[in-house]
Amino acid sequence: MQNQTTSTGRTEHHHGLWLDCKRDYSYDYGRSKEYYATLHRHFDLARPFDQFWLTALNCVFKFDYWLDEKDWYELGYDENRLWGDAYQHLFLGWKIATLVANLISTICAIFAIIFLIFAFCHRLCTCIAAVLVVISVLSSIAGNLLFFMFASDQDNNIIKEEEGIYEQHFGWSFWISLFSNILMLICSITGCIATKAAFGKNRSEKFMKIKVIILDT
Repeated sequence: MQNQTTSTGRTEHHHGLWLDCKRDYSYDYGRSKEYYATLHRHFDLARPFDQFWLTALNCVFKFDYWLDEKDWYELGYDENRLWGDAYQHLFLGWKIATLVANLISTICAIFAIIFLIFAFCHRLCTCIAAVLVVISVLSSIAGNLLFFMFASDQDNNIIKEEEGIYEQHFGWSFWISLFSNILMLICSITGCIATKAAFGKNRSEKFMKIKVIILDT
């Protein structure tokens, strides 16, 4: 998720992978312009529990928002210019790729948990779960890396509007996603060790097993 705040501090924009939201502080009457500019600063925005004390967000899905040729003409479409806020609401290719990578990661993680439940019944489930966790962490890392590269690019990070130029920054959901990558990486290493231990124990038992046959005389 990327966040953008207007120069007056009265409007906050959230540009996500599939959902875009806007928080308008202009409904909070009785406050001066300086109050918003100082209270809702760069590092005071986009915290997970802001919804409990700040103005409610107004959100719209990206697939419900589009620009036709007339809109492109009115916006002065040019490949070499800085994009406006309207461009950030489109379903961009790099955001779709990031969303797909995270969906694959989530699906693999869910199936890994299911196979871990049955790992007590069969050792093969431990191996399958370990493979799914590895696929999950690789897909998640690829998605976050792709998002970081494109979101840090000037064409996507800087927004040019008539009243000024604004800079976006990463939201709290991006940092939570990075933390989840670390946890999944630890899980994948643990799963590989558990798989090796499970199948290694089986092999050692075959070498140590001795069968005694007693013949009747």
